[in-house]
Amino acid sequence: MLNSILDFLLELISLERLMGLALGFLVMCGAYYIRRPIIRYGARLVTEKRTDAVDSVVAALSGPIGMLIFVVGVYMGVVLIGFKKQDFPFIGAVYSTMIFIILLWAGYNLTTPLADISQRSLTKLDFSISKDLVQFMARIARVVIFIFGFIGLLGSWGVDVSVLVGGIGIITAALAFASQDTLKHLFGSVAIMLDDAFSRGDWIRTPSVEGEIEEIGFRTTTIRQFDKGLVVVPNAKLADQEITNFSRRPTREVRMKLTVPYSISSKKMHLLENRIKEILKEHEEVDKKVIPPFVYFDSFGDSALLIYCRFYTTTSVYREYMRIKEEVLYKIKDVFEKDKVPFAYPTQTIQIQKEDD
Repeated sequence: MLNSILDFLLELISLERLMGLALGFLVMCGAYYIRRPIIRYGARLVTEKRTDAVDSVVAALSGPIGMLIFVVGVYMGVVLIGFKKQDFPFIGAVYSTMIFIILLWAGYNLTTPLADISQRSLTKLDFSISKDLVQFMARIARVVIFIFGFIGLLGSWGVDVSVLVGGIGIITAALAFASQDTLKHLFGSVAIMLDDAFSRGDWIRTPSVEGEIEEIGFRTTTIRQFDKGLVVVPNAKLADQEITNFSRRPTREVRMKLTVPYSISSKKMHLLENRIKEILKEHEEVDKKVIPPFVYFDSFGDSALLIYCRFYTTTSVYREYMRIKEEVLYKIKDVFEKDKVPFAYPTQTIQIQKEDD
């Protein structure tokens, strides 16, 4: 190879070689500077009808396409300079390797947008599938692309990959035997996603923890408690526990007991009940379909008559739930004030009997 380089350097003194050298460097510089305008122009052509799916695919491929333009330009420049592939086989090998890496890069980047597109397509076909499960499969696809890409890269450089594949198989079997708990947690995460018990952002409660799901990983699930503490739960344990998912309920219950003094008449009690029922009936965000609201004279308390009231809000979001509940309570209070009925509070009447001498 040293003799080939020396011969090439001696040939540079010719005008033809000097022109080839200048043209080669010009092509390399041009490839570097025009790759971004080409990508921007191509993106505008593709995204004339903009959608989130198209935007995500374009963003994923922008980097690999830009690198592809640059690598091809450099290779053309090297050829124009006068380097011959048969004299310098290393150049051809590097060029092939770079193209292979760029293809792997593109495939790796496409896993996320393709996963999102697949989920949207399945949803349109009324096929329910967890978003976390789709993202989990995308992660596995990225790992597979990386492993097989690495093996293919070694094979392109003449490495005997059969020995490597056999060694990887033995190492994998040994690791699987040594890390049975990890595999158990991995299958636990798959079971959670297939069951679609919860997803990222859901508020759940288990016998050991309550909070919002932040991340569902290969081995563990991360839960943010309401005191902002972060709890990491192994997926195998979580899959075996009872889980209450508050985010999946369509409505949320409100129940209360209103205290009325014993001095109120039965007629006025009926009037109060009817007016409270009317409040709940007219409120647009009080649910009337799942379980209709009801208001009843419930019992005789120690110091008051008790009216039991229960209804459901049309949302399970906590802030909205509290707003609806507050609106209903204010309207009930207005009814009591309008009818001049006080709320009863715990009282005791003590009678003192004076004994005769």
